[in-house]
Amino acid sequence: MEQWLRTPLLLMRARYRSPRGSIQWGRAGGGLLERLHEQIRAVFPGYRLLDLREKLGGLRIYVEGPPGSGDRLRSLIALAEVEAERTCEFCGAPGRIRSRDDWPGGWRKSVCDSCHSDWSARRIMIVCGVVRNRG
Repeated sequence: MEQWLRTPLLLMRARYRSPRGSIQWGRAGGGLLERLHEQIRAVFPGYRLLDLREKLGGLRIYVEGPPGSGDRLRSLIALAEVEAERTCEFCGAPGRIRSRDDWPGGWRKSVCDSCHSDWSARRIMIVCGVVRNRG
């Protein structure tokens, strides 16, 4: 069995790599994912993280737990996904889902007003879960 299947927290800390590869998500310190991991592990110690994706500016988290765990897992994950949509991906401040330059189409991220201007001007970006300044 691959390591990421046995230890979900290792996946969450490894610069947010999912079975499909790296996602461009940089929540400050990864605290949201670590809290979710601890909450799930407290109730279902043997759960498996199946996938972790960035989609439409939010996170999508897919896990597998023991029989009968579906409703409880879904409620924990739903709370984390809502929190992710309201947290700036760059600095961790309160934010909302926006596109670059507030253009109606295009790439969406959850950003605060301060980071939105830097992101729109392409001064900051996220690479393998780390926020980078572009000079």
